[in-house]
Amino acid sequence: MQQYVTNPTYYSSAPETPLRKVLHDVEISADCIRFVEEVGEGCFGKVHKVADAVVHAAVYTHPDGSEENVAVKVLKESVSNEAQADFEREVQIMSSFKHENILKLLGVVFKESGSIPWMVFEFMTYGDLAELLRANGYGRDSATRKPPTQLTLSDLPWLATQVASGMCYLSSQHFVHRDLATRNCLVGNDLCVKISDFGMSRDIYTCDYYKVRHALLGHA
Repeated sequence: MQQYVTNPTYYSSAPETPLRKVLHDVEISADCIRFVEEVGEGCFGKVHKVADAVVHAAVYTHPDGSEENVAVKVLKESVSNEAQADFEREVQIMSSFKHENILKLLGVVFKESGSIPWMVFEFMTYGDLAELLRANGYGRDSATRKPPTQLTLSDLPWLATQVASGMCYLSSQHFVHRDLATRNCLVGNDLCVKISDFGMSRDIYTCDYYKVRHALLGHA
């Protein structure tokens, strides 16, 4: 019987490579971001209204002068080192993903040298899938408020197919999400679904399992 022990790298902090240098190609000037409001529950997604970070609705002015509605995720001050490591890990992971069913990271903003960056995402009109389903009467705790868009039974397979497509892409990139739920899937125009919240994701080939002195290592 093989003995499993904790992989010492599984819960390690983000790589020590200076984050700003790694993400230079996707850096956005803070002057190009204009905050509109703090995004609340049921707007951009309940999952993004969390203890360690706040998401703001904002307008991003592109270099060509065009404007785009975006969501900006900002880590709160005085959070734990673990929360900072997860935030930085999410930035690096999302900057490498490119798929129609994965939330797109448009760029990062560094307010000052050495600071944790803001993450700038595409804005998803209908919020998270959990809230949208509840607003349409699906689930035991269905909401009573008017849904932002009407869903029919024929829409449900399409929503599920998009989630599956995003997960297949993550698998092809050797990543596991570790917290997939409808609250972490955001819905945009034309019922486009995108998986979000990658702070806990790991590369299963480099972090999960390897052998040292005949002991198979993995997470507990």
